[in-house]
Amino acid sequence: MICKKSVDSLTPQSNYYKFAHPYLYMLYKWFMKLTTLALILVNSLTLASAHHADKLLPNIPNAMEQQVCELGDNAPISRAYKANKGNYLSCSQITAFNDTLNEVKGIVKDAPKVNLFIQQEYPNASFDMGSIIRIPLTLTFSGKYGMTYRGSYFASHTILAHEYGHAIFANKMKKYDFYNKIQALSMKASNLEINIQEAYATGNPGGITEHYFNLLSKINKQRREDKELQATARITRAYNELFADVVAVAVLNDKSAITNALFYNEMSDNRYEFVLARQFSNNYLDMNGPYMFEEHTMFAPTRQFIGENLWPTTDEEKTELIEKVFQASVIEIKKSLNRDKQPRAKELNKQLIATLKKLYKLAE
Repeated sequence: MICKKSVDSLTPQSNYYKFAHPYLYMLYKWFMKLTTLALILVNSLTLASAHHADKLLPNIPNAMEQQVCELGDNAPISRAYKANKGNYLSCSQITAFNDTLNEVKGIVKDAPKVNLFIQQEYPNASFDMGSIIRIPLTLTFSGKYGMTYRGSYFASHTILAHEYGHAIFANKMKKYDFYNKIQALSMKASNLEINIQEAYATGNPGGITEHYFNLLSKINKQRREDKELQATARITRAYNELFADVVAVAVLNDKSAITNALFYNEMSDNRYEFVLARQFSNNYLDMNGPYMFEEHTMFAPTRQFIGENLWPTTDEEKTELIEKVFQASVIEIKKSLNRDKQPRAKELNKQLIATLKKLYKLAE
């Protein structure tokens, strides 16, 4: 607490005003009292909010612990957060993730910085189309008899490369008028999530997270209710998934990288077909199954075409493949945005393959 004596001691001219200008002195004393009360109030509120935040913080599921590691200059990871409680995440593991992303950066133009929310184990990973990748150290899969299967170290890194492919896709797409609203709103949402974590880390002063959550809710509502935005997102998803898979298999130099990362014992036959559909080599599928209606696997025929006809053998060819798949996707997305009715998956594959052939100057 700031006492009156300490305030007076900071004002050596006060005795002069006390006798020479009594009215000014009275105003001065009132001003100093108000200042003192204000400082006391601010101090009290600060202590109260910090105490309140400390009391609530352990019970807030969204609060994460930032892991600060030396990743070097121009690291693709901007921030890394431990999403679960427990001592399961080390800087060596974060560095390994960073190394995987650096491998992608080595062959891909326009690779952005990202934030990682790292879980101990989880059934999937995701990218929020802004700047946040949610990735588990260990992927988990549920068998039909209730067994839980855990993916390998390489599985998580393969899927991380895939999710980074989504980040690259979003970063490259933002220059197009039909997509920049999606990317701008997604980036705002990501920034708010980071702001929330930074607020938690400093004790949530003034309960600021409530304000951030309200803003985040408004953005999510806007994204849900904007029909044009939803239509654009729906049309681009399958192309986005294809592009992200191309990034992952190219950097790993393995046509079966995604398939191997997602495979587990006791997988149902139906699920196995969906996993096979993401292979970039002959997968013996008839291209008539339900996987042709799902965004992750709709372009199974295009994947097979790429693996058999465009597979890269050098870093330069990998860069070219990724860039041309992106260019072809943009061409086809623009066509779809101008259609009243979308073609079936087989026709979309046929058109995308034809566009890739043109870009590569291959004979029909």
